[in-house]
Amino acid sequence: MNNDYYCGLNNHGNTCFFNSALQNILRCSVFVNIISNLEIDHELIKIFKDVIENYKKNSNTRISPLELVKYYSKLNSDYSIGSQDDAEEVVTLLVGKIDDIIKDEIKKGSIQNVTIKGNIKLDKIIDYLFGVTIVTSTKCLKCNTVSNRSETEFKIKIGMDKNISDSLDTLIDNYSNVEEMNGDNQYDCSNCKCKVDALKMDKIVKTPKYLHVQLKRFTKDYSRGRGRISKNDNSIDIPSTLNISGVKYQLRGCILHMGSYHGGHYTYLYNKNKTDKFDDWKYLDDYRISNRNVTNDIKDGYLYLYVKS
Repeated sequence: MNNDYYCGLNNHGNTCFFNSALQNILRCSVFVNIISNLEIDHELIKIFKDVIENYKKNSNTRISPLELVKYYSKLNSDYSIGSQDDAEEVVTLLVGKIDDIIKDEIKKGSIQNVTIKGNIKLDKIIDYLFGVTIVTSTKCLKCNTVSNRSETEFKIKIGMDKNISDSLDTLIDNYSNVEEMNGDNQYDCSNCKCKVDALKMDKIVKTPKYLHVQLKRFTKDYSRGRGRISKNDNSIDIPSTLNISGVKYQLRGCILHMGSYHGGHYTYLYNKNKTDKFDDWKYLDDYRISNRNVTNDIKDGYLYLYVKS
């Protein structure tokens, strides 16, 4: 499937979060084409194939993703149909589950670990498409020991300052700033066997084809005693192109969230024309499809999808 296809999605009771996440996943055309060609006897793969086929056949109209929503409710025990969930979690769980399925089927010998692209084998394809590798280095200021921990995730989570409206470029530039760990946030040094002052730094060492950037708009606020989750609604400047770790990306789409943590509405902005401008995008609001100038909307996004140029 190519990115010329776009389709509305029926809402099945507060499933706007799921619809926006699915719209986002379907913008990852290489991923979609791999799923379409997988010969795997698994419920999720079969359901996903049906959704992709219906999406193509009914482009510019609407379809129902209910069977996929039902599967998600089995995948996420904290979710039940009719309640609302986090769109970012849908992306992470569905992509992660498909990664697990592919690896399990290869291990069982049900499918071959064929080469998909260049020297990328099938068991590494999800990591190639979505994996962001982050190395966290922590230096103990008592014994000067440096420990490194490497993790691969399907997104970059970027913190926001409540009192400052900034740009995504600046926030990413600041991502690798050194953080002082002291006071209540001391480091538990395995060498010193106690909590100590330390310095910590995160560094992005590998980026994927499809780069998801999540703004940490929801945080716990202890200013009134009990921890309460609040939302940062600050608008920030969003570049149409992004350079990160020496790789150039173009903005393909954005999940918007309107409202508070406990309720609200999710929609999707789609850069169908792959332009560097924001004046003519698709606005996908459940089953409703319209053209929209998103110059202002894009500044209030929650999860951004960038594609390697």
